[in-house]
Amino acid sequence: MNKQRVLELFDIYGAHPESWPAEERAAAEVLLASSSELQQSQKTALVLDEYLDLDRQQADISQHQAEALTKKTLRLVAGEPKLKPPLFKHLLRNLISPRYAIAFSALFAIIVVVNVTIKPQTEEDYASTEFDNWMLTQLTGVVADDNDIEDLGFIDLVELESKMDSTI
Repeated sequence: MNKQRVLELFDIYGAHPESWPAEERAAAEVLLASSSELQQSQKTALVLDEYLDLDRQQADISQHQAEALTKKTLRLVAGEPKLKPPLFKHLLRNLISPRYAIAFSALFAIIVVVNVTIKPQTEEDYASTEFDNWMLTQLTGVVADDNDIEDLGFIDLVELESKMDSTI
């Protein structure tokens, strides 16, 4: 075993001793341990091995992409419908994204504020409004709508009634 043969092992089998032929491995490891020049060559070979391994990994990814594209093409040619995720999963995925979460929160806040500030009209409120409309119609002779009544308070109606009584 000589240095040239160890360099050939690096070139042919890579930097890892377990990939070298078993009959040459022990002698090559002894020579490698005693030579700093071979150790430096092994480090260079390790970098090359990593690079080649990345190339193999990229080839695996490319193969996977090619298989996925082939399946998609065959599915489209066969006329199979594209599978869509269920609506709940689609909504959940979109609500998790920040812009949809903020928009949903703002919409929810608006709905809550509107429901809190606008109280439903009870029968008493409705009857009071109807009475105010009737009273204003009796006093002025003009049929009023809700916008006119909102501006008039009870005191305004009493003053209006007293003005009407004084003219009669």
